Amino acid sequence: MNPVHLEWLGAAFGLSGSFLLASTTRHSRYAWLLFAVSNVSLAAFAAIHSYFGLLLLNLGFGVSSSLGIYNNFWRVK
Repeated sequence: MNPVHLEWLGAAFGLSGSFLLASTTRHSRYAWLLFAVSNVSLAAFAAIHSYFGLLLLNLGFGVSSSLGIYNNFWRVK
């Protein structure tokens, strides 16, 4: 995949996730899945271009996305 496509894919999924989460509907929990796609895409983009600050940021966001996925899909309430 072209690295530019990774950048735009990450941006699109990240923005979509933020609007979905902010909508506070019953579907808002799916924002964490969109964030995860964004994190992987932007981390790959950062790694290809040696943007280590951006890579670290998206690895951290990946951890928070994983926690959000766990809390919204697998955690017993």
